[in-house]
Amino acid sequence: MLSAISQFETELCSERQIDGIAKAKERGGRFGQQKRLTEQQVAELQARR
Repeated sequence: MLSAISQFETELCSERQIDGIAKAKERGGRFGQQKRLTEQQVAELQARR
């Protein structure tokens, strides 16, 4: 019985997380690793390549 309740709570938590991510994306939130190089540095490296 407790495992069923635990699984249900886990599913609710993941649904809330998905909803939160969707709302953040609507507001223009950014996800993932931040860029470490500027656009100028990227262009210079591509030119060297």
